[in-house]
Amino acid sequence: MWHRYIDTLARHRPLIAVDTIGEPGASVQTTPIRDGRDSAAWLDEVLASLEVTDAQLVGCSYGGWLAINHQIHRPGRAASLTLVDPAGFAEFGPRFYAWLIAGGLAAAAPGPLRPRLARLVGNSAILESELMGLMRASMGFRRALPVPPVLSDGELRRLRVPSLFLLGARSAMHDSRKVADRIGRLMPSARVEIVPGAGHALPTDEPELVAERILHAIEH
Repeated sequence: MWHRYIDTLARHRPLIAVDTIGEPGASVQTTPIRDGRDSAAWLDEVLASLEVTDAQLVGCSYGGWLAINHQIHRPGRAASLTLVDPAGFAEFGPRFYAWLIAGGLAAAAPGPLRPRLARLVGNSAILESELMGLMRASMGFRRALPVPPVLSDGELRRLRVPSLFLLGARSAMHDSRKVADRIGRLMPSARVEIVPGAGHALPTDEPELVAERILHAIEH
């Protein structure tokens, strides 16, 4: 189900999916990524090599934090941001790590049990066989990425392009209502939507909604 929103976007717009440096994939890391500034420099190199000047950046979780940092440190190539339950608004606390562990255990359960466990732990991603296959294939990969720190008020005020924040009401990463209030205070022109019933796995919880909101954001 999760790939439906990718297919929907690809039918309407040229779509470039980037293998994030420091994660399993085709990208090869040759220089340490120490902070948001380094991450922004890498993404800017990617966009420059593709000759992209008006990117509609879409990022989920860590990818959202990466997109925000690119706009903070390397503004000029992004025309808009769509941020799907992005990291960078709260420290990674016990609740988030418990969610990750519970999801991992549920993913290892027999197939017939997974739908019930997915609802119980609030992680619909474990129902996607392709995603789980990728997760298992990457188990031995040693990630070399910084833990996203909480973005400062000053950093958020530097986001000057049209921005849409999609937040899961049940996100294990942060308190979505507090995040929405903070964005409204610091970025009054940004649009924020809290999706009822959805968690941090928002693209798999509500794939059609996510696709529709992304398309609407980049076309307006």
